[in-house]
Amino acid sequence: MESDQYDYYFPDGEFFPLENTAFPLGIALMIQALGLLCLLATLAALRERSTRAIVFSALPLGVLAAIGFALLGLHALLSALEGQPSTLPGSGLFNLTLLIGFLALCALSILCCLSVPPLGLAAAFLLGSTLVGYFVSSYLLAPLLAGYVSHPTTPGTETIVALSTAAAAITMLSVLISLASQRRK
Repeated sequence: MESDQYDYYFPDGEFFPLENTAFPLGIALMIQALGLLCLLATLAALRERSTRAIVFSALPLGVLAAIGFALLGLHALLSALEGQPSTLPGSGLFNLTLLIGFLALCALSILCCLSVPPLGLAAAFLLGSTLVGYFVSSYLLAPLLAGYVSHPTTPGTETIVALSTAAAAITMLSVLISLASQRRK
């Protein structure tokens, strides 16, 4: 159904909760926030390959980006539990925090590229699962793939977001495997 009534990513307005959508997404976004903190821990562990300034500026940026993912996840979880959109987005502070989280993730990906390029790539892939990334997928990328624009939700939007998240996870795992093999030597 191409209707924003079924939008479990960011429930709003007349929300019809589909079973097994918003709740697992909320949990996944919370896990993604933890994964971003793991990316920061990896960057901090590699401080011999990066300057202190990069590490210390990356830490607050990463925490702000992780808060953005955690808030999106909390909104999806609460909406699934209540069967209606949560009241979190009613605050201007909520929307501002999501925007700051997106901008922080942009800056973090650039900073990571300066010291450990694969970590920067992983952070850049995470941009697809932010609220801004979701809108870009819904209104630009998915219409290119589907061949038409559907105002509420274009088919393929969730696939694009999922692929960017999977690409971030695979990139991060490759960095961790590479680090583990280097430490064994």
